Amino acid sequence: AVAAVAALATSRMRDFAPRFRRAWLLAGLAFSCYPLGAGFEVAASVAGRAPGPDWSDAVTLAFYPLFFAGLTSLSSAPRTRYESARLGLDVGMIVLTGASFLWHGVIAPILTTPGTSDLETLVRIAQPVGNLGLLFASSSALLHRPNPSSRRPLGLLAISGLLLFVSDLLFGPAPLRQGGVEANPWPEVAASGAPLLWLLAAQWQRFQGSEPAPAQRRHEPHYAGVGMLPSLALAAGFAMLVHVAAPHWSLELGVEIATLFLITAVVIVRQVLAVRETEHLLAERAVREARFRSMVQHSSDVIAIVDRRGTLRFVSPSVSRVFRWQPDALVGTNLFALLHPDDVASARAFLRTMAQQPGETDAFTCRLRDGDGAWRHVESACTSLIEDPTVEGLVLNTRDVSDRARLEAELTRRAFNDPLTGLANRSRFHAMTEQALRRNTRTGVTALLYLDLDNFKTVNDTLGHQHGDHLLVEVAARLLNATRGCDTVSRLGGDEFAVLLEDLRDRDDVTVVADRIAGAMARPFHLGPAEFLVGASIGIAFEHDGLSADDLLRDADVAMYVAKRQGKGRWAVFQPEMHRQLRDTVQLEADLRGAVERDEFLLLFQPVVNLVTRRVVGGEALLRWRHPTRGLLLPEAFIGVARDAGLLEPIGRSVLLRATDQLARWRREHPEMAGISVAVNIGGRHFQSQWFVQEVAAALAASRIPPERLVLEITEDDIMRDTTATLERLTALKALGLRVAIDDFGTGYSSLAYLQRFPVDILKIDKSFIDQMTFEDHGQALARMIVALGQTLGMRTVAEGVEQPAHLGMLRDMDCQYAQGYLFAPPLPPEAFARYALAGLNDDLFDPPSFAGVTAGPALRVVHGAAA
Repeated sequence: AVAAVAALATSRMRDFAPRFRRAWLLAGLAFSCYPLGAGFEVAASVAGRAPGPDWSDAVTLAFYPLFFAGLTSLSSAPRTRYESARLGLDVGMIVLTGASFLWHGVIAPILTTPGTSDLETLVRIAQPVGNLGLLFASSSALLHRPNPSSRRPLGLLAISGLLLFVSDLLFGPAPLRQGGVEANPWPEVAASGAPLLWLLAAQWQRFQGSEPAPAQRRHEPHYAGVGMLPSLALAAGFAMLVHVAAPHWSLELGVEIATLFLITAVVIVRQVLAVRETEHLLAERAVREARFRSMVQHSSDVIAIVDRRGTLRFVSPSVSRVFRWQPDALVGTNLFALLHPDDVASARAFLRTMAQQPGETDAFTCRLRDGDGAWRHVESACTSLIEDPTVEGLVLNTRDVSDRARLEAELTRRAFNDPLTGLANRSRFHAMTEQALRRNTRTGVTALLYLDLDNFKTVNDTLGHQHGDHLLVEVAARLLNATRGCDTVSRLGGDEFAVLLEDLRDRDDVTVVADRIAGAMARPFHLGPAEFLVGASIGIAFEHDGLSADDLLRDADVAMYVAKRQGKGRWAVFQPEMHRQLRDTVQLEADLRGAVERDEFLLLFQPVVNLVTRRVVGGEALLRWRHPTRGLLLPEAFIGVARDAGLLEPIGRSVLLRATDQLARWRREHPEMAGISVAVNIGGRHFQSQWFVQEVAAALAASRIPPERLVLEITEDDIMRDTTATLERLTALKALGLRVAIDDFGTGYSSLAYLQRFPVDILKIDKSFIDQMTFEDHGQALARMIVALGQTLGMRTVAEGVEQPAHLGMLRDMDCQYAQGYLFAPPLPPEAFARYALAGLNDDLFDPPSFAGVTAGPALRVVHGAAA
């Protein structure tokens, strides 16, 4: 009764699996059959009913089917047909042996007992038959190796069934052979142990709890003692055979039984060894399977098996981690439904080919949709195992290569696109130009525009490379807006761009695009706190038969160079003669570099005259190049090439040193020339150099001339560039004691406010104003205004390019004190300049009988003669 209560209490545990609760409910009902049957028997005895079968026997016998059902419910069904067959054979051996014992020890004596009714006989036989059923359930439970959560409780219940079987076996013949139960107490001892095992099993199950069966099958060890039950049953059967044959014993029968026993023993030993070897192999296979399973589950690759039609038959668990799909959700679906529509055709053809090549391995790439709906680039190695009976499909080993695909795409983009602007780079532009030139279906005009920014270096030097990069990005945007969507825009490198135009109606359309681009580049660029006017020089080259991409780029580059030489901010169309000009320029640049090294430059000095005192007060140093083959070259012939070649600074530095050294030599050799000054022209790039002030100071220190005898001439445009830095540099120069002159004044766009702030000493009136004084009234008015402005600001004014005697009277009327020009003397070598300065001027220049009708020719001849 206590065991029944414990079993029913166990069945009410809510955290148990339903199967466990049902099994313990049946066991509890089975246990309660004994106290209920005993109760009915006591009630019948008190009522004075005669002994014999009644309801108490029916209640007691109900124990067997209930306990059988509960015992079998705790053990799950075998997993394979092989296991089911093996378990059936083992249990059959035990049950058949037990049946043999029950037949000879219990059932046969009952059937042969005289004076019993048929009902009484049936009731007495039902109990051993029930115990035989318990033997079947108990041996099945012990041999099946159940789940860990029910193994110990189920083992205890199975042992209790065996005890009941042994108890019935021992109890059965006792009344017949020894006259009563009291003569043999062992059956009652065995039967009394069963309820104790029931109670212990119920309590153990409550303590152990229940857990679901493992999701994956795993190898479980075989217990030697339990595995020997069939063999022990077979041995017991032989013992029963000997016992039954004892009354009929003979030598021949004994020999046959012994021989049969030995053969059976040998078979049993062989079976045990085979079972041990099988278990060893199964254990090794289990270890390999566990290792393989762990590798598959934790691999970064996904293993799948598909049939010929692309249906997924197996997907490894790693798919949930790699592609966010659940394996069960993919099995049975078609692989092509997961691929990108653009990749389905190629993937289908690949799998069809692999299905026709058993044993072959190949790989393909495609795009696969993951569980989140995103497209992944994958690479699959496919092995065709169509003819392998264990697979019968295509094995796909798939890995995510999205990062590699992104890297390859980025490398490709960088290989063919400019990383800063996103435009096509030089290699891609060259390839597209070649394709355009080879395209047979080309119609209309094809042209190439080559652009170079005019003042890009100024932006980098003043604002830094970060703003320079921002400018390049803005230039790229303007180029895209100024061209058609079908045009190819490229950044070739640095500040050079190119545009490929195709299928235009005529050449006029190309110039329209060039004008539009030049207009876009002419608008100010907003860079940081300032606005910059950059502009672009554009070269245009048109396609014609036999021209390659390199030729077209070269021609456009040549035209761009010509446009830049013509004044920047404009475009020029390539002409064949430009090649000759370019070759000449390249050769001139090479000669110019050699001229700096070979010291082929010389200085001439043009006198500066005081119109009041009629004396030479200074000379402007003018550069000439003694070219080995071209003769004496003026600066106009080579200064632009020197600027483009970056040679202005070394040339300017050499001129400064030589001019100051020449003035020092004059002062040593001719003390009368102590009041002479030397003016040196300074190029804009040289003036903007951060070392310029130090170079001037070094030249003054080396020559030891008085600083006020050195005049630095800077053009109006150069002095107005970057006014803040210019003011700082001019202030530093004035601190050295020298003088500063603005050359070609009136041709630029200087602000009077800045002019007043700059520490400038001299304004040099440009020759163009002097030339206009004779022919136009407003030319004379402009010159007069400049002289008046100089007087107002406390500056000297020097008129340049004075070539006609009439100019003298006009300048003196304007109160202009200084002048220079061919009317007085051309640029002279140092020795001739010294003689001219010491000899004095021709007074006829200043006091002619009349300026009317005087031409420049005779005066120049007189001056040249005097100079000579």
